[in-house]
Amino acid sequence: MPDPTIRGKFLDLLTKEELNIPSRPVIIVDAGSSGTRLFVYLVSKEWKAESTVNSGAVNSQGPKEPPKIHMVFPWKIDGGIAEQKDVKPYLEKIICQVENFFGHIPRDVPLYMLGTAGMRDLEEEVMLKLEKEIREYLKLRGFQHAVYETISGEEEAAYGWIAANWSLGTFVELKQQSPQKYGYLEMGGASAQIAFLPHKYELTPEQLGDGDITRVTLGGVDFDLFLKTYDFGSAKAWKEYEKEVISDAKEKKTGGTNSSDHRINSTGGDLQSSGSQKKIASYDDPDSPGGRNWGKPDGDSFHGTGDFQSSRFQKKVQRVINRLAPPQHARGSRLLDEDLIKTLKRRRFLGGANFYYSTRTVFGRDIDGKPKQGLFSFNEYDAEVNRTTMLSWPLLKLRLRSDESPEPRSDDDIVGRAWFVAAWMKCVLAEGFGFDLVDQAVDSEHELSFRPYHGPAGEGLTWTLGKAVQFVTGDVKIKPLTLDDITAKHEQAQIDVMNEKATRCQELAWDYLSIRCSLEKSDKTGDVEDEEGDAKDDAKDDVKDKERAERLDELARAALATAWSMYRQQAAKLQQQAAKLRQQVAEQQQPEAAKLRNDDPNGELSSTEEQPSSLDKQLTAVEGLLGQISQLASPEQKLSREEEQLKAVEKLRNKVDDGAAAVVAKKDVAVDFKRTALQEAIKEFGTKQA
Repeated sequence: MPDPTIRGKFLDLLTKEELNIPSRPVIIVDAGSSGTRLFVYLVSKEWKAESTVNSGAVNSQGPKEPPKIHMVFPWKIDGGIAEQKDVKPYLEKIICQVENFFGHIPRDVPLYMLGTAGMRDLEEEVMLKLEKEIREYLKLRGFQHAVYETISGEEEAAYGWIAANWSLGTFVELKQQSPQKYGYLEMGGASAQIAFLPHKYELTPEQLGDGDITRVTLGGVDFDLFLKTYDFGSAKAWKEYEKEVISDAKEKKTGGTNSSDHRINSTGGDLQSSGSQKKIASYDDPDSPGGRNWGKPDGDSFHGTGDFQSSRFQKKVQRVINRLAPPQHARGSRLLDEDLIKTLKRRRFLGGANFYYSTRTVFGRDIDGKPKQGLFSFNEYDAEVNRTTMLSWPLLKLRLRSDESPEPRSDDDIVGRAWFVAAWMKCVLAEGFGFDLVDQAVDSEHELSFRPYHGPAGEGLTWTLGKAVQFVTGDVKIKPLTLDDITAKHEQAQIDVMNEKATRCQELAWDYLSIRCSLEKSDKTGDVEDEEGDAKDDAKDDVKDKERAERLDELARAALATAWSMYRQQAAKLQQQAAKLRQQVAEQQQPEAAKLRNDDPNGELSSTEEQPSSLDKQLTAVEGLLGQISQLASPEQKLSREEEQLKAVEKLRNKVDDGAAAVVAKKDVAVDFKRTALQEAIKEFGTKQA
C-alpha cells in the first residue's frame, strides 16, 4: 500500500506499473541570472563503485549497471533571484510547484538550491544577505534537508560535463580515457562555460595557469578537466548590444562618429521624465523586428524599425565581443591559446540546454512545431535565422515558439532577442573558442565537432543532472588545481611515458633475441636435412645467417640502450621530485615544531607519535621508486661502451636459450625469469662517469 503522505503527481508517477523508474526523489533548483529552473529527479540507491588501489593509482571497472537517474518534473520561472527586491514571493512560486508535484511539502526530501553567475556577480555583502534570506525561508517552509549555496563557474562547468557524459553512458566503465569523453559547452544569461578532459600528455604547464585544470573525482577516479567560465552570457551581451544601439542612434543624430570609449560609456539621455532627475530616452534599433518595443519602465526604451541589414548588425555584434573579449592575435582565439585550440579540434563537444533551445526550439522546428530530427547543420540554421529577419514583429512571434513559462514577459524577450542570441552564440563559438562551424562531411550528428544536445530522452541537458549524479554517488569532489599541482602531474606523466617506453624497449629486445634463437635452431635442423647440398650455397647461407644474427643482436642492443636511457632520465626526475618534497616537508615541520615549543615552554615536547602527512607519504613513495630505478640506472652514470653492451646482449641471449630449454624439458620457469634477466642486462649498460 502506498505511503499515505505521498499524493499529487508524484503518487500518479509511482503507481504507473509500466514505468521502470527509481522512487527516491531529490529536488535541485538552478537559481540562474535570468531565471530559476526547478527539477525533481528520481534516483536509485547509492552507487558503490568497485575499485582497487595500486601504487597510488585508482583502477575502477565500475558497476555493470550504473544507478538510474530520471528527471520527472521540470519547471521554470523568468527573472533571476538576484534581481528580486523581495525574495520571499519569488521563492513561494517555486515551492508552490514543489508542493503541487508532491501533494504536500516534502520535508524529508533533499533540496539543493544552487546560485550561479547572477549570484556570483553580486557584491559580497549583498550576496551574503540574500543567501541568508533564502536559507531562512527554506527552513521556515519546513525543509529538513535543504541546502543553499552559490557555486563557482568551475563547479557549474564540472556538473555540466558530468551530466553530458553520464547521459551518454560514457561512465558505464569508470576510467579516465575510455570510452571517449565528450566536451561540454553551455551559455547562460551571465556566463559561458567550457569543460573537457585533455589526454594525459596533451597540455604542458607552460600552456596552463592556476585554476585552468580542475580535478573532478567520481567513483574514486580522478578526472583532471580543463574548466573555464567566462562573462559571455547572452543576457549580459544583450545589455552591451543595447549600448551599441544607443551609440549608433546618437551618432546618427549628431552626424558624427563616436569613439570606442564613448560607445562603452554611453547612456540614454534625451527625454526628461516628469518628476525625476533621471533622463529617459527612446532609441530606434533598425536591426530589431519592426513594431517591437522594449525597455524597463524606469529606464530607456527601445523601438525596432525592422530595417535589418546583416552587415550593420554583425558590426554591432562584433563590437560587443571586442568589448567583452578583445582580439588576441598572438593566440588561437580570443579566449584560448593555439595549443588549446588544437586540443579542442580533437574533441567532440555537446552544447547544453541553451544552445539546443536556440537551435532546435526557438529556431530549428518542423511544421508541427517540434524540434527537427536528423543531422544538425549550422548552414541551415543560419539560413532560417536570415529568413526571419524579413518578418514583422507580429509575424515573427507567430513564426517562433511561444514560451511555456508562466511569466508574460518571457515570450517577447526570447523572440525579440532571437536574432542577436543566434549571432552571439556563433560569434562565441567561432571567435571565442575557435570552433570551425563549417558543416563537416559527416554521416551522423554524433560525428560533429560541436552539436547542440537535448539530453537523455529529450529531457534537456542541464548541469543539475551532474548535481544529481553527485547526490546518488555521494563522492563527487571538485578541486581546482594550482600550477604546482599541474606541474607535478605533468612531471609524473613524463615519468610514466619514460617507464612505458623502457618497458616496450625491453619487450623488443627480448623478442629480437628470441627470434635469433629460434632461427638458429631452425638453421641447424635444415643443415641436417641438406647434408648433401651444394657447398657454395651453404657458404652463402652461412654469411646471410651471420649477418641476420648480428642485425638482431644490434637491434636488441639499441633497444636495451634506450631502456637504460629512459631509466636514467626517470631517476633524474625522481631525484628532483624527492629534493622538492624534502624541502616542502621541512617547511611544513618548522611551524609545527614552533607551535609545539610555544605550547610547551619547558621544552618537554610531546613524544606522541604523529601520523605522516600527505607530503611525507608522497616523499616515501618517490624515494621508494627512486631506489628501485637507481638499481638499474642513475644520473651519475654514463652509457657503457658498445662492446660491453654487446657482451650484456650475449648474456641475455643465453638466458633466452636457457628459458627455452627449460620449457622443452618441462621444468618450472620462475615467474620473474624474464624481468630478472632483462634487468641484469640493463645494469651492465651503465658505467661510472669518468
